[in-house]
Amino acid sequence: MKPIKIDPREHKVVKSLPAGMTCFGCSDGPTFGLGLRAYRTEDGCVVAKLRTKLSHASFPGVIHGGIVASYFDELLWYNTWKDDFREHISMTAEMNVKYFAPVPAGVDII
Repeated sequence: MKPIKIDPREHKVVKSLPAGMTCFGCSDGPTFGLGLRAYRTEDGCVVAKLRTKLSHASFPGVIHGGIVASYFDELLWYNTWKDDFREHISMTAEMNVKYFAPVPAGVDII
């Protein structure tokens, strides 16, 4: 498997964004949830980290494409985060993902 290239830009994190107890994207259990963690940066960006698990695999050692798409979906939602989010809830209406390489189990997606 080819190594995955990650953008080396560094952001200064200023705020950890909360994880929801019933959220598939951010809750973290052995079989339920992705365990994604999202952060607001000093320059107003949102960055997120996800450690892939063997339970996310579709082929031996390769993460299911739906898990990768869910990571992007959660990251995009966190980008709409406002402190008064209960007043402004957003959802993905349409999303297209083009996969360039397999994502192995046990790596961080950042």
